[in-house]
Amino acid sequence: TNPNEVVSINYRRGMFGFLALPSLDAESPAHASGDYGIQDQEAALWWTHRNIAGFGGDPRNITIAGESAGGYSVCALLTSPTVRGLFERAVIQSGSCISTPLAQAEQSGASYAAAVGCTDPSTAASCMRGKTAAQLLDDPQYPGALSPTSGGPELPVAPADAVAGGHFDNVPLLIGTNHDEGRTFAQGFANA
Repeated sequence: TNPNEVVSINYRRGMFGFLALPSLDAESPAHASGDYGIQDQEAALWWTHRNIAGFGGDPRNITIAGESAGGYSVCALLTSPTVRGLFERAVIQSGSCISTPLAQAEQSGASYAAAVGCTDPSTAASCMRGKTAAQLLDDPQYPGALSPTSGGPELPVAPADAVAGGHFDNVPLLIGTNHDEGRTFAQGFANA
């Protein structure tokens, strides 16, 4: 097999990937509000594990890697019981084991829903579905959720706590940072 196969994925981010709402949680049989981005990544990992041999890869030789928010995701996947054993190595670049507790994420999501006119918590999800993506993303109250949500089936325990407690996929791990990465975030303040 060819050890150089690469699979790159897209996944939902921001509000579409990590918005948590009690009404979304109530709709989900798994009560998985707030981790759609992680679910996308897990689905891609399962797909890769099942199909990579057809492309010359080895399903027993998978490395996951991510940078910045992708690093958060790698840590989350290391601690997620739903993908345990699907990869053999991991790389975290300029990331950490950040997450938002479900109750806090739902409170933030409910505040955002109210700011866009969806004030009834029991119908907030259906109300927001009636909005366009532009209406939701252009609102100045958008919380910009970037971190996974802990407390659901994908991440029953906050990744940082799971790692500290030794409850993670114990695979070889490469951790590092990108020199001067913070400049990207500071460029907007250069002439302030």
